[in-house]
Amino acid sequence: MQLALLHSGKTKSEIQAELKIGNTILISSDFDGAVFAGYALEGLLNVPATLTLYASAKDEALGYSNWLFSRTRLGQIEASLSNDAKEFLFHFDNLYPIDVSQAPGTDLGDGHQYFRQSPWVSSDILSTLLYDLRPSERGLVSNNGSPIWEFPENYVEKLRSATLKSISESP
Repeated sequence: MQLALLHSGKTKSEIQAELKIGNTILISSDFDGAVFAGYALEGLLNVPATLTLYASAKDEALGYSNWLFSRTRLGQIEASLSNDAKEFLFHFDNLYPIDVSQAPGTDLGDGHQYFRQSPWVSSDILSTLLYDLRPSERGLVSNNGSPIWEFPENYVEKLRSATLKSISESP
């Protein structure tokens, strides 16, 4: 947020050209969701090219944090989003919330370390960083007009095709 405040008055393009921050990824974030929303409205998303938020409904550690602070954590996924929440998420073209709840390995242990325990999630993170692919290009899907991306059953095949295509197109 400090970078956004230091560059207030500049356009998103100017900020990103100067700072050169590409893909930013938050995994299992124990950050207050309402505070994040306020930061986003104040220009936080003008700083990175993209911000990907990985979240899980099976994350028990964040469930305890939610209980302790009585506030939804950024790394949690609610069963159904309100229309206001959907509108907010659709407002930002470089914000990609991803629900990993259905990916294999996300329910191991307390569900908080899914980025290491789920080969689908770790592969998705790597393909984001290595090939600069957006969720739809990596094979993720958005169901029923939701702004939240999910892993389909054929994710491995879709990701394999996307990475092979990206490799063959690179110089």
